[in-house]
Amino acid sequence: MMRWVVIIGFVFSNVWAQVTYTWTGSVDNSWHKPCNWSPNGVPTCLDNVIIPGGTPNNPVITGVAGCATITIQSTNGAQLTIYVDSGGILQVGNCPLPITTKNCPNTGICKQITASGTSIRRIGSIVLDTAQNIIMGGFSSPSNDNSYIAKLQSDFTFLWGKEVDYNFVNERVIKVVVSDSAYYLLSRTWGTIAPMITKVDWNGTVLWSAVYQSPDDITPESMVGYNNKLYIVASMSGTLTSCIVFVIDAADGTVLWSKRVSNNNYDLEPRDITLTPQKKLLIVGRSENQSGTPIDPATWLFEMDTSGAFSSSKEIQLQAASVLETALKVFAYGNYYLLLGSTNEGSGVLNNPFIVKMVASSAAVVWAKYLDRGGTGGNVLDAYIAYDSSFVIIAGSDRIFKVDSTGNLVWNKQFNSNFSAYALAEMSNGDIIVGGQDNNLPSVATFTLLNSDGTSTCLSNCATSDAPETLMDITSPTVNPLTTLMVSNYNFTKKNVGVSQPAGTLTDYCP
Repeated sequence: MMRWVVIIGFVFSNVWAQVTYTWTGSVDNSWHKPCNWSPNGVPTCLDNVIIPGGTPNNPVITGVAGCATITIQSTNGAQLTIYVDSGGILQVGNCPLPITTKNCPNTGICKQITASGTSIRRIGSIVLDTAQNIIMGGFSSPSNDNSYIAKLQSDFTFLWGKEVDYNFVNERVIKVVVSDSAYYLLSRTWGTIAPMITKVDWNGTVLWSAVYQSPDDITPESMVGYNNKLYIVASMSGTLTSCIVFVIDAADGTVLWSKRVSNNNYDLEPRDITLTPQKKLLIVGRSENQSGTPIDPATWLFEMDTSGAFSSSKEIQLQAASVLETALKVFAYGNYYLLLGSTNEGSGVLNNPFIVKMVASSAAVVWAKYLDRGGTGGNVLDAYIAYDSSFVIIAGSDRIFKVDSTGNLVWNKQFNSNFSAYALAEMSNGDIIVGGQDNNLPSVATFTLLNSDGTSTCLSNCATSDAPETLMDITSPTVNPLTTLMVSNYNFTKKNVGVSQPAGTLTDYCP
């Protein structure tokens, strides 16, 4: 039988008290967590304690606690509970036993990046460097959209922000890649559509920026770094969309090789590129038959080696109860590939996020799932493989969910309607940093920190709550060869462009 003691009107004094701690109960009912006290900390036997009424939670002691004096304002509804069977004890004035402390969840991080004369509108990519500094890429809008990069310490101290103006229209950071000495931004122009890459050193100095021009509209999609080179995948518009893969020297941006991958019957629309453990380039996207025979769209993937030689290809088409349309992200880990994207059509699965785990050597499907959102916002915007080999995914800008390696849904959260999520990364302690924008017009670049279980201690603008959707099986997935791929050389002209200026400060957005 559990034994506890409830104390409701108690005053004890000790003249040696040094600090007065007032109970707030702002996080939960644990006496032992510093975030439940003002000032932040856990009382010792040298400190005064005041427990007022009207707090969200009354304190509960489940370990060893201490104080010099304690006042419980019971007339205002305050009370203190000590769970004796759980080892609860309150030492007053004399503390022979060490005080028990417990970790708090993260402290409600929800911040915005703002700048005088410039609206930093959205965070679209987040990475951590080797020092656990946080690098955010996005875009700003003084008159045209310009690429933007910000660097923060792991404690979210703002170090610097830079806006890079290429004098083009609608320049937006798609991907940030980190090396040992620099950050690389992949951006795009609209109007004349072309890839742009900017190299920034760790102190925020722009070393070079270049636009890669050709006679065609080339839309950059993703980028990965390896062995002092950057590998970029892009789509080329035309009667049939083609996949462009090109490689540049990370030192100065020189194009080393570029290839066009096409098919006479299919659009090949690339979406992501990654490096496999075997140091192969793995590229995924969407194919659709344009020969006049209507078929369902399908996800494809193929491998190239780092010199541009074609390796192998598979087209994945999920039939029967659901159809896999576009793979938007790909990961290669161990002996597996993980594809994430959005369904397009089928029996009740219009526009839902999907996840497919495959055996790398054979492309055999291990499991295939979709998050049943009823067709309301399924695009996977960002994802990562967590330290525990689970997968954390942003979908539809308002959902973040976690799936374990066997395809089971661990948790599913939705963001407050004020916040849209577009990028995320995992901190070394398992916390999740999420970047996006505040949806109030004009939109402002905003980021928040979630606990490893997807919960947030920010109770307003960046808050999360449980979402109702569940994971469903994708039935009868089939794997077919993607035939008659053609690989040819492709030419780019590198043009050095760009100026930069300091921009950005942090403001709190979590009252």
